[in-house]
Amino acid sequence: MKINFSFSKFLDNDKVVRLLAVFVAIISWFIVSYTIDSNAIIAINDVPIVFDLTGTAPESYGLSVVEGIGQTVDIKVEGKNYKIGNLTAEDFIAIPTLSSVTKPGDYTLDIEVKKVNARDSDYNVVPSYSSKIKAYFDYVREVTFNLTATADNITAEEGYVKEIVLASPNKLTLKGPQSEIDKIAKCVVETNSTQVASDILVLDGKLVFYDHDNVKIKLQNVTYQQQKFEVTVQIYKHKSVPLTVNFINAPPGLDQGRLEYTFSEDTIEISGPKETVDNIEKITLGEIDFRKINSGSVFPLDVNLPAGVVNVNNTNTVTVSINSTNLNKTQLSITNIIPMNVPAAYNVKVTTKVINSVKIVGDTMDIDSLSTNDLIARVDLQSVELSDGSQRVPVTIYSTGNKFVWAVGEYTVLVNATKK
Repeated sequence: MKINFSFSKFLDNDKVVRLLAVFVAIISWFIVSYTIDSNAIIAINDVPIVFDLTGTAPESYGLSVVEGIGQTVDIKVEGKNYKIGNLTAEDFIAIPTLSSVTKPGDYTLDIEVKKVNARDSDYNVVPSYSSKIKAYFDYVREVTFNLTATADNITAEEGYVKEIVLASPNKLTLKGPQSEIDKIAKCVVETNSTQVASDILVLDGKLVFYDHDNVKIKLQNVTYQQQKFEVTVQIYKHKSVPLTVNFINAPPGLDQGRLEYTFSEDTIEISGPKETVDNIEKITLGEIDFRKINSGSVFPLDVNLPAGVVNVNNTNTVTVSINSTNLNKTQLSITNIIPMNVPAAYNVKVTTKVINSVKIVGDTMDIDSLSTNDLIARVDLQSVELSDGSQRVPVTIYSTGNKFVWAVGEYTVLVNATKK
């Protein structure tokens, strides 16, 4: 099929002519805008202000920007339309003048706005922007503080005591301007929880800062990494327990129950975790050596409690006094010296024939009737490391007939050992 097209007839159409006229007008406007009009001005907002302290006066004085970071400035740009129409705030940088910053304080600083692409000459910054900003400079310190804790609304059930309140973590490193750090007297983790408890509590806490007048303060520019704080409340069981003492080196067969003595305190108040305190029926002060017990002797003994148990009354020492009412003393010589547990590899002979001036303490009636023949010195060689020749070894002194008497002091005899 043959199509006949006449360009002259096409132009004779009024609608076509009007469309062509509009098209030509648009093209002409673009040509004029991009080639003739070079003096257009536009506004660009929020150009970032950049603090770079490298090589500046504040860096040399050890100062840092505390307040003022994040500010922006609005500017105007003049240039060709085809260029400035595509510009954004990222194409510019605002730099403060820092030469006057030599000590901590507030500063009003001049700023200069520059093109990122300094070689592009098709546009320029119009110097009509606000040319000053405010900033605060200070020395930045990093200090570690101990954390304490409070739980004023936590109480203990009857028979229990609120013993210790701890902060977790117990230390915190703060970083910020010296002027703010110096205000801090203490850092406290607090909880407003209200409970009556009989066991340990772990509660969410809030970090609070106090100044030297014990007034809460808010810190605007101090930072720290820890964001979760807890308060641990130790709820301990309270209990009164009796005191006891152990006696060592008593003579064989001696009825220790006949020894009369008193404590400066008969009981002690303790507190601790329930499972620990429930298993404590008494507190043993320590040991008293019978060889050191004289009529009227007094023994100060330290109070040592199991781990985790608190000495409520802070009773650190208790005195044990020996009752001397029914006791008496004498001095006798001992001739009955008997070796025991002689090693099979040795022949042993006791060369000491008599132990003179042995001090004996005991029940008055038994002391009055006591004689040398009632006393025996036992030489127990079981734990003695023998060697050929003479050596001194300790003896244990006791009486026959179940008398309530004992020797005060330590005594030895000379033995001679010969290897078989």
